[in-house]
Amino acid sequence: FKNELLIEADEISGAILKFQKFSGLKQTGYMNQETEAMMLVPRCGVRDIAETELQKRIRRYALLGKKWHHLNLTYKISKYSKHITHKEVEHSAYEAFKKWSDHSPITFTKVLPNENADIDIRFATGFHKFDNDPFDGPNGILAHAFPPEVGMVHFDDDESWTFNKKEGMRILEVMIHEFGHIIGLAHSHSHASIMFPYYKSRSPKLNISDDDINGIHAIYGPNPNEPTTTTQITTTAEEGPTTTTKTPEVSICDDSNYDAMLMHSSHMKIFRGKYFYNIFTVKNETERNLISLTFPGAPTDMDAALYTMGRALFFKDDNVYSFLPQGQRYYLEHGYPKNKATLFPGIPSRISAAFLRQHKTYFVATNGDYYSGPSEVEGITPVKPSNLTIEHLPILIDAVFSWGLHFTYFFCGRTFYKVHGTIPTIDSYGESQIFLLKCEY
Repeated sequence: FKNELLIEADEISGAILKFQKFSGLKQTGYMNQETEAMMLVPRCGVRDIAETELQKRIRRYALLGKKWHHLNLTYKISKYSKHITHKEVEHSAYEAFKKWSDHSPITFTKVLPNENADIDIRFATGFHKFDNDPFDGPNGILAHAFPPEVGMVHFDDDESWTFNKKEGMRILEVMIHEFGHIIGLAHSHSHASIMFPYYKSRSPKLNISDDDINGIHAIYGPNPNEPTTTTQITTTAEEGPTTTTKTPEVSICDDSNYDAMLMHSSHMKIFRGKYFYNIFTVKNETERNLISLTFPGAPTDMDAALYTMGRALFFKDDNVYSFLPQGQRYYLEHGYPKNKATLFPGIPSRISAAFLRQHKTYFVATNGDYYSGPSEVEGITPVKPSNLTIEHLPILIDAVFSWGLHFTYFFCGRTFYKVHGTIPTIDSYGESQIFLLKCEY
């Protein structure tokens, strides 16, 4: 019994130590006045993510490992607050979204409450039927949001929300934070970051920090109209100084947002943004290329990819692109791009992945549903809902590829899941960057 108490005490001390570390407090491992005070501060209900080894070395943003695959997002306010007016809620939502759109290529457009929208904003209290995460009343959990592309954000209306006032809970500050989750940012342990999980009354201007901006740039890149950083390079005295504009590249080892994958011959292609990465499984090498150089006319930030019947198919929004190999490059097949619903009647409007498995073509909808059709994709290929279920596999999938007839690999954020069997089950899982790219942390 004494040993059990010692183990329990060690676990409590360890938990306190982790809390103090993430919150930027002095790490003592025991409860003190400073730690207790921080625990009582109202905060966001989204769970904190443990630090990666990279974050232990440098203070930096954290990512949820998810992104929106289209950038013109719509939002609606399904239920308003009882503490502030409709106009105040709408103005706060507009200003909060603008903080992120000013530094990214994403746009946010408000639609009516009865219309379909990418993002659904709702004020609720206690247990609310839209998720299994009830609110706890005043001065506790302020709000919670879901990652891309679920698009739900809820605010606890038992809080005393205020608009443009010093007292109460300032709705704008909390909205900026929650909308950061909506577009893929996790909690930051930097106190200056708007993504710090605990409520802090900030200046009325309420600008997001450099840490927040770096995070959103890592996922989507900068706003095309946003000034980029400049570097002065001095050449010769006759030429004078030259200013070169540079946008820092984010290593694929630091960010696991994969758009799509293709498996062909002895190597794999991972697509992200305007680049793709060749993974040579035989040589154990990786190289990065511009999509436009190898696949002229192909979309960037694509939704899904599939190699079938000797051609590479790329899916982006409502279109499908077909590329045929020609040496080291591919060329766009005549008549493409085509409307994907015409080629694949029954396909969901938004997909996150496509793959071949056991003589069928599967599409993964962004809500986690599966659709399937014949494996030989040529001409018009009807697609219908599938009863494929894989226990313990996350709903939100980034990319999928199949290895032969037996194994299928699903990628979700930083984690991959190896699935096999006629009745699909998870065989193993691990960290995708280490598995695919041999990244070192």
